[in-house]
Amino acid sequence: MDTLEEVETKTLELNEIGHVTVNGHRALYYDSYDVCRESGAFILVDSLTNNTVGAGMLIDSERHSQIDDALREIRAGYGLVPKTQVSPRERQERLGQRGAVVWIVGLPGSGRWALSFGLERRLFDLGRTATVLNPVGESLESIAAAAKACAAAGLVTVCAYTTFSREDRAAVRERIGPDRFVEVYVNTREELCRERRPDAKFDGFEAPQRPDVTVSLDQLRFEQPLNSIVDALSERGQFSNDS
Repeated sequence: MDTLEEVETKTLELNEIGHVTVNGHRALYYDSYDVCRESGAFILVDSLTNNTVGAGMLIDSERHSQIDDALREIRAGYGLVPKTQVSPRERQERLGQRGAVVWIVGLPGSGRWALSFGLERRLFDLGRTATVLNPVGESLESIAAAAKACAAAGLVTVCAYTTFSREDRAAVRERIGPDRFVEVYVNTREELCRERRPDAKFDGFEAPQRPDVTVSLDQLRFEQPLNSIVDALSERGQFSNDS
């Protein structure tokens, strides 16, 4: 403030001044602040608390729209694809968590689905918001799309869709986003899996090379595996109000 020297930063603290670019959901029409203060200034309001958190002045851009161009843009705006007006930060503050996809991988009979519903129950009991995707009759593409949408809405989304190949799982991770994708490998002994599911297909399964969490359900005891997954989510900063 003493010298007005410009310093690169990602945030502005109380009483700090910055030069920023603001993206709007629709076209905004304004005057430069040095021309008209009334239409060249703005305030920022926190959508959760309705508190005013900042104020700003608008600098004239190099583009000068004529009234006919402005009206044309307004009319065209009604044909644009609508976008969400709820930000990820708002969802996180409301739910106390970030959206994520827990993708559970393992052989048939490994206990993947029992673990999925057990994790949903555990998270619910902890006050979290989670859901299990049911893949019956769905393709990998549709399940990945549904998982991504649920995560974007702030849910911890659990799925044990059969994905034998590393390539398929890498594609799902890329589509959802690596920061939201948690791969859990249920490494139950193959002979036990075959005993539990003698009619299932086992050929072609590629075990994860670097899963985020590895558990075993040889004894069908869920306590420790569930704790391991919840701990991994917490360590990733999934829950914003962890004590």
